[in-house]
This record gives sequence, C-alpha cells and structure tokens, in this order.
Amino acid sequence: MDIPQEPPSIPGFQLAFFYSPLGERSCDYLNFISLPQDRFAIVVGDLIGFAPAPPNWHAEFTSHLDSCLHQEADFAKAMELLNDRLFRKDDSRFMTLIVLVVSANGQTLQLVNAGHSEPVVLRAMTSTTELVGFDEMGLPLAIGTNMDYEVAQVGLQDGDTVVLYTDGVAEASNREFELFGVESIRREVAAGGDAHAIRDRIEQAVLDHMDSDDRDDMTLVVLQRTR
Repeated sequence: MDIPQEPPSIPGFQLAFFYSPLGERSCDYLNFISLPQDRFAIVVGDLIGFAPAPPNWHAEFTSHLDSCLHQEADFAKAMELLNDRLFRKDDSRFMTLIVLVVSANGQTLQLVNAGHSEPVVLRAMTSTTELVGFDEMGLPLAIGTNMDYEVAQVGLQDGDTVVLYTDGVAEASNREFELFGVESIRREVAAGGDAHAIRDRIEQAVLDHMDSDDRDDMTLVVLQRTR
C-alpha cells in the first residue's frame, strides 16, 4: 500500500490530507497524479465488497488509473475506460471514486464522480458551504460495462476550499450508533481557516465523536485556492 506521505505542491493552492487505514488491506484509496499541462488529479475512492480487499490491489488499481488518465484527455471518457477495465462478472467488489483535476493557478476544477460522497465546497466570500457534483454523478465503478460519466465544473475564488472524504469520516459512529454525518463535516469546514486548520479540526471532531472501537478506514483531503 503506497500512500503519499506529503501532499504535492500545486501552485496557487494549499493541500492537506489525512489517511487512517485499518490495516495493510485498507479499502480506502488516495492518490495524487501529475498530468500534462501543469495539471494534477486528486483521487479518493473506496473499494466495497463482501470479501477482504485483495493483496496489492492499490498498486494494480493505480496502474489502471494512471494509464486511463494519460490515455484519455476527456476525464469522463477516462473514467468510462477505467470502469470497463475493472469490470469483472465474477467479482463481488465495486468501487466509488472521485477524481478532482486541478490546473496550476486555475480558477475552475474538473470533477468526475463515480458514486462517491459529494465534495463539500466552502465559499470564502460568504462563509457558506455547498455540496457539488450531484447532477453529474455516475454509478460506482465495476458494476457493469458501458457506463456514462460526466465532468462537473467547479469554479473557485481566492480562499474557497474543497473537501473530499470517504464514508469512514461521514459514517464514524459513537456508542449510541450516531453517525458523525455530512452536516458535521460542513459545520467544521464552515469554521474556516487554511487547509491544514480545516483538516486538523475535522480530524479532531471525528475522533472526539468516536467513543467506539468500531470504525472504518478514513480519508480526508482539503484543497484551498490561495490566489
């Protein structure tokens, strides 16, 4: 399992993340991929199935993902190609995945979502949050072939923040089986600060909420436009 230890440097943005796996066969996926023309793909996913995650599945998936993103300039087409490669009729596993493409110093992000939790966006001018990309969301990967995916455009102004996360964050529960929830994520994001402060505050809030040992893998990425 090869997870980045430090976030990449993306001109015009500040990036922070935390990744908390349960073990070597973590079902969460996190990667940062450099693309042509000073672009970067931030990728967050969750492998879902009744069987344990296969050994080395991260490396195999990364190989397919990297190949598709470099083969197809259209990121929706890249997701469709990736889906067809992953589809196996005899495999009970499927995968939610979100690919957020950032251009250095860019004001518009491209988002392709295969059944994953919607990103939270904080608008700095109004200190309000919103969920983005629902209308363009497609089905999870590997549940069938010939799937269609769409690219959502997410405009950002200086100070705006995008937060990606896996269900282990939103569905973290306490002993009363109360979930942390997306609204709690939005509340912590709305409190503002830089990317590191938002990351640290959400992580601490989730840990404070979880007074139970029953937990999932957790992944969180915070991207903030700085200029």
